[in-house]
Amino acid sequence: MNPLSKHFRHPKIYIKLPSGGKWYAPGSIDMPETGELPVMSMTGRDELMVTNADALMNGAATVEMIQSCIPNIRDAWQIPRSDIDTILLAIRIATYGADMQTTSKCPHCNHSNEHTVDCTWILDNIKQPDWEATASLGGLILMLKPAKYRAINMINMDSYEEGKMLNQLNQPDISDEQKTAIIGRTMKKMAGMLSDRLASSIDYIITPDEVKVTDPAQIREFIDNSDKETFDQLRKVLEDYTQGYSLPKLSANCEGCGKQYDTAVEFDPSSFFVLAS
Repeated sequence: MNPLSKHFRHPKIYIKLPSGGKWYAPGSIDMPETGELPVMSMTGRDELMVTNADALMNGAATVEMIQSCIPNIRDAWQIPRSDIDTILLAIRIATYGADMQTTSKCPHCNHSNEHTVDCTWILDNIKQPDWEATASLGGLILMLKPAKYRAINMINMDSYEEGKMLNQLNQPDISDEQKTAIIGRTMKKMAGMLSDRLASSIDYIITPDEVKVTDPAQIREFIDNSDKETFDQLRKVLEDYTQGYSLPKLSANCEGCGKQYDTAVEFDPSSFFVLAS
């Protein structure tokens, strides 16, 4: 027994996940009987990790920070989209307290305003879709689900890389043939990213003859072999579904022109945590 153990960090708050622990892979979360997860503050190492651009880009820093602050989450890559913002808010509150300083620009006069945000208010007012709702598509019944953090992070990384590739088009030494090749590769990759996003958001599909398809590979094969009309309908179903998830907007008064406007809080870990001190 370490004589200093009683001085170790301890849980500051307890949270209930919007998912209730659903959609986590077996062994990736240890859900207490109360349904509430203890949340500890970040360590100094955790805070240093979220200042590392490379670790943030590949998601490793966020995953390590979550597993450090909420040990009940054993594999943070498995966190569904429904829980991510709740978890990040809870860690921020446990580390720095509920109040957070943020800035926004007035849409009326472009004046920069400073605000004090109550993170517990945001935590209590995150809007979630009806995760038990189904969608119909040409005789098929789709049960949707929030994508996992690993899938979200991979799509974000691919988007970043494709953006870098498209920036090459502005270089004067790039030939027309090279530009055509870059655009072709990028469009193909973006189409694949959209299919990945659709597949990662489908839990299962029930066919008209009541066959339940749960195999992710078969669902992805269906998406890749759908005609344009079906594919567009799938995308619209997902867009309508994800619109049910939203963070509450803050009402602010502009110090420049005196007008009121609504503003959102950004959840980029590189600023959400580092700039909180």
